[in-house]
Amino acid sequence: MTRERTYDRLKNFSTSIEVEKTVMEIERMLAKFGAKKILKEYDHNQRIVGLAFTTETPNGEMPIKLPAKIDKIEQVFKVQVSKGFLPRKYWGTEWAKEQSARTAWRTIKDWIDAQFALINIEMVKVEEIFLPYAYSAQLNQTLFEAIETGKVDLSRMLGAGNRSTPDESRVIDVEPNEEESP
Repeated sequence: MTRERTYDRLKNFSTSIEVEKTVMEIERMLAKFGAKKILKEYDHNQRIVGLAFTTETPNGEMPIKLPAKIDKIEQVFKVQVSKGFLPRKYWGTEWAKEQSARTAWRTIKDWIDAQFALINIEMVKVEEIFLPYAYSAQLNQTLFEAIETGKVDLSRMLGAGNRSTPDESRVIDVEPNEEESP
């Protein structure tokens, strides 16, 4: 049974905050948490479609490439318009394309902000958060893209056919001591 995706409430769909302002806020957050060499990536229409930066880890500098995937937001808007969740202006207009970019970047900003909150309470490290976006110049892909395209074999790293939960292999069955039995 395939579950249909629903986007009844797409985060930030109505934002009026311009992409440039949001990206500037993201850059400030990244810099605050140690990012270096922050670069913007533009598409052929001069839209910001990605950020690249480096961060220092115990194993050295880690390059990160964070895409916006604005086209995915446009697709979600089309679905929502076709289902009557959004007005027609969210589909196929120049405004809709701009709104897709505003929505994408605002959502990314919120995601990064939430991740940095976890760093502040020492629940995670920067490299844990951005590992899927770690960029390999040799492969010209992020780690996630390399796994997705088969250039990195995740099944080899995890062990072929390994279906156990992460800690299952470390579980030790301890029988209660006779004195501890009720």
